[in-house]
Amino acid sequence: MKNAFWVIFLTVLSFVVVGCSSYPVTFNTNPPGALLVCGGVSRGYTPVTLYADFENDNYYMPECEAIWVSGARATYPTYWGDAVEQYPSGVQSTLQRPEYPDLDKDMQFAFQVQQMKQQQTMQQQQMFQQQLDALNRNIQDQNRQIQESINKSQEYFRQQDQENYQNQMLYQMQNLNNNLNNLNRSLY
Repeated sequence: MKNAFWVIFLTVLSFVVVGCSSYPVTFNTNPPGALLVCGGVSRGYTPVTLYADFENDNYYMPECEAIWVSGARATYPTYWGDAVEQYPSGVQSTLQRPEYPDLDKDMQFAFQVQQMKQQQTMQQQQMFQQQLDALNRNIQDQNRQIQESINKSQEYFRQQDQENYQNQMLYQMQNLNNNLNNLNRSLY
């Protein structure tokens, strides 16, 4: 249960940290579903958002290329300085598929990629909901334990108050009894 809390906390923290120090660039294609390869590394099927760390006004990224299943290819720009100035919160760059045979294959694959991404999103939402439910159950259990501790403490203090009251009454009765004994002795 505690692990779910930390998973959610670290996930949120990573979004905050990434959002503060990196610039989001969303690589898209028309039609979507092209394989994005940046600097020789596959980054998934478009649209894909990457976070660029532009330091010292160096607004260059490694070369990114879109490769459709038909074999069509197009390359994204490597310089992003103008985009950063114009759109400081992030940018989307969409490449149009060049004239190339088998457009129908690319369109069909785009549909499949869209369905796959929707399924992934649904699975992520379900997993997040499960983690949130587990976290809520954990919080409820902790609240129940706290309430039980409060109830026990209140009962303890009630008993202490009752014992104190009984002790005070006993003390007063002993004083009264002593006073009566003293009075009886003085009368005889």
